[in-house]
Amino acid sequence: KSVHVLAYSFTQDKLASALIKAQKSGVDVKGVFDRESSEDNTGADFYTLEKAGLDVRLDREPGLMHIKAIIVDGKTVAFGSYNFTASAENKNDENVLIITDEAFAGTFERAFDRIYAKAK
Repeated sequence: KSVHVLAYSFTQDKLASALIKAQKSGVDVKGVFDRESSEDNTGADFYTLEKAGLDVRLDREPGLMHIKAIIVDGKTVAFGSYNFTASAENKNDENVLIITDEAFAGTFERAFDRIYAKAK
């Protein structure tokens, strides 16, 4: 029903395509991305997602929006050091936890709502 993304660095085209496909099938897809990373990284997918009509925003707070999390249906959270990039997938030592627990996911949803409300 919903996929909410908080991402510092997001250049993984396969994941961007999956989000676009999900949105086209009726899933509520929203995201907030770090402004500096999205503007400076070659291959950043923020503008691809925006052009595809997804409700994506750039963080406007000072400092980095360094969270890396995907919240699915308000119940499951994938989070960790893993940036959503090819380097994270193929080169780096990273970690990602996937936890299904509504109370735990609620903590991430509240953070998402707070950051999303301030983003543009």
